[in-house]
Amino acid sequence: MQCIIGQNCGTLGPAEGDSPIFAAKEHDQRPNAFAAAKIGTPPDPQEANPMASPKHRAKSVKRIAIAIEMDQPYPHHLGCYSGILQYAASKDDWHAVVDPFVLGVSRKASIREYDGIVGRITKKARNAARAAGIPVVNHWVNSPVRRELPSVLPDCRKGCRLAAEHFLARGFRQFGYVGSARDQTRELHLAGFEPPIRQRGLKVAKFHSPLKCEANPKVFGRFYTGLNQWLAGLTWPTALMVPSEPVALYVVQICRELELRIPQDVGLVVGRENPTICMQSSPTLSCIEDDNELIGYRAAELLDQIMLGQIEAPTEPIWIEPKALRVRGSSDAFLSDDPTVSLAMRFMAEHAHEPITVEKVADAADTSKRTLQQRFAQHVGRSVHAEIMRLRVETVKRLLIDTDASLEELADENGFTDVSHMVKTFRKVASTTPGAFRRRHRTPH
Repeated sequence: MQCIIGQNCGTLGPAEGDSPIFAAKEHDQRPNAFAAAKIGTPPDPQEANPMASPKHRAKSVKRIAIAIEMDQPYPHHLGCYSGILQYAASKDDWHAVVDPFVLGVSRKASIREYDGIVGRITKKARNAARAAGIPVVNHWVNSPVRRELPSVLPDCRKGCRLAAEHFLARGFRQFGYVGSARDQTRELHLAGFEPPIRQRGLKVAKFHSPLKCEANPKVFGRFYTGLNQWLAGLTWPTALMVPSEPVALYVVQICRELELRIPQDVGLVVGRENPTICMQSSPTLSCIEDDNELIGYRAAELLDQIMLGQIEAPTEPIWIEPKALRVRGSSDAFLSDDPTVSLAMRFMAEHAHEPITVEKVADAADTSKRTLQQRFAQHVGRSVHAEIMRLRVETVKRLLIDTDASLEELADENGFTDVSHMVKTFRKVASTTPGAFRRRHRTPH
């Protein structure tokens, strides 16, 4: 595989995050595209198939357009780009060219030079590809034509559901959502965030921000003033789901102005990981970490299958679960009207990896086992034992993502009596087994 951005191609990849409490899927081990790819050089047809004739060899190389704006180094862009390169590195007959507007970057300067297109597909690119008969795969969830294209997309619903369950487990009972009504992901976010909250008889307050809050001084002024007034009028403590990292930054800023404490008064989860914003904020911001590399890899794989005629272009998106909800300072609070429950929840979060029992939790909360069970059921909606098991399973999910630890090691290190106990508990909590969880998300080399 060869990749060209004009004349050069950089080595780009997603930044590392810190350890989460909630995890949604397993990290896969894909080949290192940057080591395997021949960057900035034209394809050698003979390497693809040394037995073919020169004319056949030239035709056998597929020219693929990567439609991603590389001057906008968002984690989603860079992660998807990395994943596409990783897939392309495994294909001897792929010649990948970064062409954000799909105009053609060779001397032909035409979309017709491509055999396939993968990336952030606009309406104009869709129309041009359709006219030229070129297969396309989209990985942009806000594409105006995503419902008309085969797409591989981040599962925003699953990530926001993780956030809601996290807030509920931490004792929050007031909730808010800050997002644009013009953002296509808003419907997906709320489809994940609201149901667990409504099941508890609770509601989500909503603030409608502009699609681009920094579009110009006038738009920003209205946005900032409106957000300030909305936050000041909420009942505290409130847990906020904020999809946009820049908007989350302004939420933190306004909370300081209003003398609201994060996370005691305002719990906050951001919809996307952006290390510059999330890790430099004070406190650090909890976030949903999408598996952008896997999205890019699967999008390239789907395009290859369509080009080879192995499958028909799917009419429904392929949804990729987030890697994790990375819990940091902005949501690391244990709230309850009952201080005994708060003590118990904190103790369980810190000691779930140990072989703790309900009796030990009751002792740590300075109460009896029966009283703790009653209060926990009333305020949390689960038994103490169920919460311990849930915390252990979420830790195991994270370790399945980040490590190659065996099931025996995971069981031993996370408070389970043995592998059988861990598998049984994992199946009950996650509706699958640890082995199936790992295999489902493993990307082929």
